[in-house]
Amino acid sequence: GCATEAYLEDTEMQCGSLLHYTNASSIDECCTDCTSVAECTHWVFKPGAQNPCHVKAGENSCAQSQAAGYTSAWSPQCLPSGGMPTAWLAFGAGH
Repeated sequence: GCATEAYLEDTEMQCGSLLHYTNASSIDECCTDCTSVAECTHWVFKPGAQNPCHVKAGENSCAQSQAAGYTSAWSPQCLPSGGMPTAWLAFGAGH
């Protein structure tokens, strides 16, 4: 499942490449959309957008930029078993 304590509030992870958008209606639903795609390494939820959930792949060790109202997180399958990464994950780590 998706660990809500791993969510980064008011944050946009801009790195990586976009796999697709979904019209997820909530942060948790967006996380689920990411976990349903093997390639997904992280996601960004932008409330108010037509397709607010950005399912992303690839580089996910970027510095996060402040983005009011946005939520980002790593895909649960890319997180170490302890939850939050202890260090920035290198490309492909955790898969």
